[in-house]
Amino acid sequence: MSVDNSAFHVGKAEETVKARKEARIAVTLDQAAVTAARGAPVTGKLVVSCAKPYTVPNAAAYHWLYYLRGLVSEPK
Repeated sequence: MSVDNSAFHVGKAEETVKARKEARIAVTLDQAAVTAARGAPVTGKLVVSCAKPYTVPNAAAYHWLYYLRGLVSEPK
């Protein structure tokens, strides 16, 4: 798992997920990046890749792309 914007951080760089199982990925955002953006959303991409091809041919070619958007809500 990797992100393309250094403002975002992934909890684990690697994780093994068994077939037909659900996995949650914790992604955090630096407060400094939000402050520097001055209220504009901070965007990035999270890429989840298949690292070790066990039974699937060309498994390294499989990946999932998630678009990230981080912003801070206004205080009430």
